[in-house]
Amino acid sequence: MDITCDGIVIRETLYGESDKILTLLTGAYGKITVAAKGVRSIKSKNSSAVQLFCYSYFELVEKDGRYTLKTATINDSFYAVRDNIECFALASYFSDVSNTVCSENNDEREMLRLILNSFYAMAHLNNKPLWKIKAAFEIKCMAANGLAPDFSSCAECGKPSVDSTDRHGVYIFSPGDGSPICPECLLKKPRNNIIPVTACTIDAVKYILSAPQSKMLGFTIPDNDNLRKEFCDFCEKYLCYQTSRRYETLAFYKSVAAM
Repeated sequence: MDITCDGIVIRETLYGESDKILTLLTGAYGKITVAAKGVRSIKSKNSSAVQLFCYSYFELVEKDGRYTLKTATINDSFYAVRDNIECFALASYFSDVSNTVCSENNDEREMLRLILNSFYAMAHLNNKPLWKIKAAFEIKCMAANGLAPDFSSCAECGKPSVDSTDRHGVYIFSPGDGSPICPECLLKKPRNNIIPVTACTIDAVKYILSAPQSKMLGFTIPDNDNLRKEFCDFCEKYLCYQTSRRYETLAFYKSVAAM
């Protein structure tokens, strides 16, 4: 059976002398694995459309749940992402996360839009720093998969979170519960991996959660290195905890971002 779909290449594995095994993220079919024969040959008409991070229109042959590439046409190559080492590393992390949280035969339209919007911002919005794109992706990704953090109340006793700060006015967030924990409940029932955060971080995360994807980068963080680090660390730690993964691509991104 022939099918058509738009999708983005989030993973590629070289196979044989001229073939690739592709992992595509599509809206209607979710994450699918596609055998792409001969695409590494200079004679292949499909080679440019199946590069890593390319968003393309695919014609596929499906048989017994297996997909084989027929033709591919580029929608957006995101060349600027692949041409910059820091953007390449961050895109690799986004693709790795998407490969982890997305499933086959699942409606992944929101995740597809998210990774496309994030790649577009990296490729075309030079006024948006990568740390901001990364943090927004991490929070929106969790929300798209039903794992959004909830700052409304203490996860244990239900006390409003605004009344659940420590004596310094810092919220104690439990990534395992996905909510803050008030000091009294934390004393009674200690938790590992708690994340202290200020109202600045919470306000920024709330903005990302409530904003449409087209405006998810509109939040502000004061021009303060400590506050920005706190915010970025929260978004990253929360995603990594919820997905139970240590991402080599994240370590790669950090290594090139520090250069």
